[in-house]
Amino acid sequence: SRAQSRPLNTVTAYPRAEQGFGHACSADMEIFFAHQTAVFLRAVVFGALASLLYDFLRAWRIGMHLRQGMTFILDLLFCAVCAAALFLFIVVVSDGFIRGYIFLGLLLGAILYFYSFSQLFLRLFGMMIRGICLPFACIKKPVLAVFRRIKLIKTLKKQKKAENE
Repeated sequence: SRAQSRPLNTVTAYPRAEQGFGHACSADMEIFFAHQTAVFLRAVVFGALASLLYDFLRAWRIGMHLRQGMTFILDLLFCAVCAAALFLFIVVVSDGFIRGYIFLGLLLGAILYFYSFSQLFLRLFGMMIRGICLPFACIKKPVLAVFRRIKLIKTLKKQKKAENE
């Protein structure tokens, strides 16, 4: 047969077609294409969700007035979480195969999110963080005033004690 006469190092695009299974081959290709499409769409969603998480961290950073060092730590944490999640995504969804269309899907998801929903969610997260922090901000000033007064009293007592000795 023709398949047996072919050298071992050559690969055909449709190996099952040579065996008389032309329809099975096209069905296999359709299933493979459907799987790739599903992985690509999941990668788009993954990219959008990662961008949503980043917007939450952005709103938290802005709302909490974090210093540069804490911002750096949060960014490192975000990168570590995304890298671990991407690794799991590739292993679970793509059977461990790293494909270019996965990264294109991630990029497309992030771009679509940032140009369509980012400002909306950034405002929403900002309002949530201000709503959570407002009661603490109202309590913070009186509590700090009490602690400053206690510290002042302790300092005055130490000074009196030092003068009496």
